[in-house]
Amino acid sequence: MLLGNDRSDDPNARTLAIMTGYERPLTPETMAEMRKEIEKVVLVPGLSIIWRQLDITHAQEVFDHVLVARFRGSCEVADLPPPSGFDNVLGFTHLSDGVILPFVEVDCERIRSLLRREFRGKSRPVRELLLGRALARVLAHELYHVLAGTSKHSTRGIAKAHMSPDDLVRDDLAFEDGDLAKIRLRISTNLELAAQSAVPLENRSAKQTEE
Repeated sequence: MLLGNDRSDDPNARTLAIMTGYERPLTPETMAEMRKEIEKVVLVPGLSIIWRQLDITHAQEVFDHVLVARFRGSCEVADLPPPSGFDNVLGFTHLSDGVILPFVEVDCERIRSLLRREFRGKSRPVRELLLGRALARVLAHELYHVLAGTSKHSTRGIAKAHMSPDDLVRDDLAFEDGDLAKIRLRISTNLELAAQSAVPLENRSAKQTEE
């Protein structure tokens, strides 16, 4: 997939463009923390992450890989929605005829609802930081499925099947080394960001667990 012109002098370097779209805008603070966290946890040598917005045209750009991430609902840290009940899907990737596509959706409403306890008693700046981190963890989980080309989950880390509220906001959640190795292998072979999979979509979604 091509769409950008950010390259290093390393002939083996790869670029990943994350094209973001929002139903409602993120604050600059939330967006900055989300991007910072993604670049912290997606530790793939030779891979440069480039951020772009879907509603802005970037002519003459060519990237090795492109992923589209849409954020649904309000990402505001005030006026939190009520608990979302039993529907605990926080994000998902799209499928077409069993193929994992590089199209991700993140549900801001459900993530904000899940973080009600973590937000309690916190100032607005701290809430924005925590929300940015949580959005990044959900996005990173879906990035793993797309970049590694797998529908499987790990037992620990960001690629595990279920994330608790604490997982979304604590300081030290990361990918396991084996999960990063899967991403590195696929990126190094410069394959398209799609993989064959017959696993239902809901089995690959980033989900919450109750604490």
